[in-house]
Amino acid sequence: MIAVYTLLFPGLVFSLFCGMIAWWIERKLSALFQHRVGPPWYQNFVDFFKLMGKESIVPEDSASLMYTIAPMIAFASIVSFATVLGGAVFLKTEIAGDLILLLYLSSLISTAIFLGASASANVYAAIGASRELKMLLSDELVFIMVVLVPVAKSGFSFRLGGLFDNPAIASFSGIVAYILGLLCIQAKLALQPFDLPEAETEIAGGVEIEYSGVLLGIWKLTKGMEFFVYPLFLSVLFFGVKKGFSGLLLNVLFYFLTLILLIVMKNVNPRVTIEKMLNFFWKILSPLALIVLIIALFGG
Repeated sequence: MIAVYTLLFPGLVFSLFCGMIAWWIERKLSALFQHRVGPPWYQNFVDFFKLMGKESIVPEDSASLMYTIAPMIAFASIVSFATVLGGAVFLKTEIAGDLILLLYLSSLISTAIFLGASASANVYAAIGASRELKMLLSDELVFIMVVLVPVAKSGFSFRLGGLFDNPAIASFSGIVAYILGLLCIQAKLALQPFDLPEAETEIAGGVEIEYSGVLLGIWKLTKGMEFFVYPLFLSVLFFGVKKGFSGLLLNVLFYFLTLILLIVMKNVNPRVTIEKMLNFFWKILSPLALIVLIIALFGG
């Protein structure tokens, strides 16, 4: 059954389809913000299949082994993330994993992006890799303290089922932690104002600039699945998992609320500089997240 969970539902196929649709929603709403029509719903699928038919070129001066396996590491990590999270949300089963495993997998994706970009021997990719690493070091501490708030609210349970049965959003600390979590997810998805590793107008795509063909397609699949699993993770962590058909509708509503808030933040904020991003996470959000965590520990 593990293979079915991983490859079909709730893992690869299901999460990939939902992720591509969520990514299309992001592109469509962003287009509406900019008074454009935007792509049709199937555009992400077409883009992926076009990449599958093109040649994957490995730069001559690159560290070819790391350059090739980095997108596979990221893709395997996001599929594992989707399987573990989806198993707890949709099947009420905990597939050999808990909250700590999910945090580890999310860090592994950022690490793979850094390694792949560093291995490509391109100056713009190197800048993107440097920014990706700095973002990981800045947002990860805040993100860990944010997810510890539901842990404190659930009686210090790290099991996903235990966390989903105790919605943290009903408390003051839960509301503030959810808002901080939105900012962290914004950074993990590399959406404006934290799209520094890719920054099309500055470094021409940054971390993905040298990738093409199948390898670029794998990066795109990883990106698409992130649009599904990260907002889902944040929404179920704070709103919980409801029971029955009405509960399912509520969970879908909470997911879209989280996704749309991320899209709105992307479209109303300009890109910040790397210094401002570091100051924002280290000097403002980290102390705030620590205060919120302490309030949660005292029952607030």
